[in-house]
Amino acid sequence: MIRFMKFLVICMGALAIFLLSCKKDDKLFDFHRDWLVEQVSKAGVELPDHASVGDKYYFDKDDKCYITPKNTGKRETHTWEKGKELKFLYIDELRYEIYKAEGDVLEFGQVVEGVDVLTYHLRAKK
Repeated sequence: MIRFMKFLVICMGALAIFLLSCKKDDKLFDFHRDWLVEQVSKAGVELPDHASVGDKYYFDKDDKCYITPKNTGKRETHTWEKGKELKFLYIDELRYEIYKAEGDVLEFGQVVEGVDVLTYHLRAKK
């Protein structure tokens, strides 16, 4: 009986270590920071002269998204929310698909009737 109890304690400890060392869920991605649009593409083709390149985004915790266009420098206020499982992003009720949300990279795009209209490639500002 004592051997079984020791074995059970060891197994429970190993299970606890395993569960604590698992990769954290992507739902913990931090939107709440300053972002810079580094690139805009359409159907996989970069649009280097697109007006949104250089725009700044900030997704606030109060469901407000602040966008500062590079060409005007005037901050615009929008609403935002993320869909479950980091699949969708809504800005002023426009639905965007999230392609990548890892570390300091955020990529999302608008798809209409199966066609990529625009994809925004953002990087967190340091």
